Amino acid sequence: MKQILIVSALLLVLAVAPASAQQWSSEQLAVWETIQGSWDVEKDKKDWCAEVCHEDLLAWGRDFPAPRNAQQTSTWLKRGFEDSTALENTLAPLAIVVQGDMGFAHYYYTTLSEDKDGKRTTEHGRYTDVLINDGGTWKFITWHGGKDSEE
Repeated sequence: MKQILIVSALLLVLAVAPASAQQWSSEQLAVWETIQGSWDVEKDKKDWCAEVCHEDLLAWGRDFPAPRNAQQTSTWLKRGFEDSTALENTLAPLAIVVQGDMGFAHYYYTTLSEDKDGKRTTEHGRYTDVLINDGGTWKFITWHGGKDSEE
């Protein structure tokens, strides 16, 4: 069993190493900086979506029953931010593609959050984000992902 765990860990490191060793273009870096900024725990997130979501957003997270537009997403995110506080986030990009005014990013995340009762929770998951360059600013147009199902 121990050998299987060691081999699995090595395969994971080998699979992630090429992505982290990549040299990103300035466009890829700009997309990634927008994504990272959206996870910033220091930032006031009361109206997060108004800042970084395109008006035509249609996103579908694993915890949504159906895709949500920008207004619905903003409303639900605000409610979520009232119930818990993000303490720490770690993001690991796997692939970023920029084609014209569209940017596509696949990544893993780990978060540590605390609810209003002081209970801390660690969550692991993955996202695919699609951003559009809107007048020189990268904005989310859609995404899909969320917490890994085995948790």
